[in-house]
Amino acid sequence: MSQFKNKPNFTDTTTTEQRQLRLKGAEIGRFEPQGTVAFPLKSFVGEPILEAYASSSQWQKSISTRPTLSLVARRTPLGPFLTIEYRRADCWLFILADFGDAELWPLLDSWTRKKHGIMGVITGNTVHCTLNPVGDLSNFGIYRAELSRSKPVAFMNNVAYMVEHGVLERYALAETRPGEPRPIVELNLLSTDSVAETANRMEQFATVPKSSAFAALH
Repeated sequence: MSQFKNKPNFTDTTTTEQRQLRLKGAEIGRFEPQGTVAFPLKSFVGEPILEAYASSSQWQKSISTRPTLSLVARRTPLGPFLTIEYRRADCWLFILADFGDAELWPLLDSWTRKKHGIMGVITGNTVHCTLNPVGDLSNFGIYRAELSRSKPVAFMNNVAYMVEHGVLERYALAETRPGEPRPIVELNLLSTDSVAETANRMEQFATVPKSSAFAALH
C-alpha cells in the first residue's frame, strides 16, 4: 500500500482556468465475447471487464509484450483511493477509482473471487483484451467501509493532486531500470455515474471524464 510521504496541501489557490483538467474515462462493462471462447476465458463470460483508453502510438507497438496488472491502495489526508496499474513494456496505464463508489465493487469482488482480471485497452478503433493474474485481493475488503462515508469531492481532489503534481509519472520513472526507455504514462479515471456527476460540479475539471471511444465500439 502506498501513501504520500509528505502531506500535500489540498487548499490550492490557483485559478480555475489554471487548474482545468481533461481526463480519459475508463468504464466497467461485461465480458460477453462473440463466437467461440478459449477455455481459460469460458468461466469469465458475464464477469466485469475494465475498459480503458490509451492514445499513445507506443501502445500499438507493445501489444505483443506480456502485460502486468496490479492494484495499489493509496492513503491521503482526504481518504484512501485505488490505483489500478496496467503495464506493457515501457507503457503504463493508470486507472484511478474511488473506494466509496458502489459501481467499483462488483469489479473488485469478481477479481478477488477469480484472482484474475480482464482488461480491455482501447487503442484507436481496437479493443485489446487480456486475462491477467492479480493475486490475493482479500485485503482490499477493508476499504468497503468507504461506501458508508462516500466523499466523491474528496476523491476528485485527490485525482487533481495526482495529475497536477505528476505523481504517477514519477512513480513509473522510479520503477524504470537504468538503460530502459523512458516510460509512457497515461491516466484514466473510472468514470461512473457518481464520478461524472461530481466532475460536472467541480470547476477544475473541464469535461466529464467519459471516453467517446466507448460509444463507437459497443
